[in-house]
Amino acid sequence: MSKALTPPGEKLEFIFTKSLKNGWVHNAMVRPHYFCARLPAGEEFVLDMILKTGASIPFTATGFLAPDNRFVRYSDIKRADWISENHFMTITPKIKQGLFDRLLITLMDGTLIQLDDLDQAVFPLLKFFRWLDWSKQP
Repeated sequence: MSKALTPPGEKLEFIFTKSLKNGWVHNAMVRPHYFCARLPAGEEFVLDMILKTGASIPFTATGFLAPDNRFVRYSDIKRADWISENHFMTITPKIKQGLFDRLLITLMDGTLIQLDDLDQAVFPLLKFFRWLDWSKQP
């Protein structure tokens, strides 16, 4: 049985449209009606995520602009972890309360990108990154 070949930009848009419609997320805008000059030329602006700090992370059909202004392609992502990349770490309620909106993105080359202050958008974003990982499996 083959997997559906939904393009990442469409899947990202679908996940966040549903989350916004249901009121689960309030700090993201799907298909913004404004321009993001920080994106590489030719990239299709799909989602703008506003962080608790007021900064934003723009997502396109093929990647996103990391906080260090590095454009990360979805195809370069190896995995995404919630709160910690250490799967053996005991996540206490205190740690969860302080870091619940953190994602750690590991790239194929071993680089680790930390996304903080994502607020409730952390959950649909994690769902999207896990879907990316699933879609890469044969």
